[in-house]
Amino acid sequence: MHRVVAEGIETSEQLDQARSLGFSTIQGWYDSWADPLAECLQSWADHIPDHARSEPR
Repeated sequence: MHRVVAEGIETSEQLDQARSLGFSTIQGWYDSWADPLAECLQSWADHIPDHARSEPR
């Protein structure tokens, strides 16, 4: 089974339309604001396994 995400949902009207079309998963400003770049990078860095980390050359 495939899950299709309705992207670009910014308003409650768009959410209603996506639901009426059968979407159960959405992505967009209506659902969540973007995180600051530094927070995104830190979150990404926190998930790098220790064995994959190396000192810069």
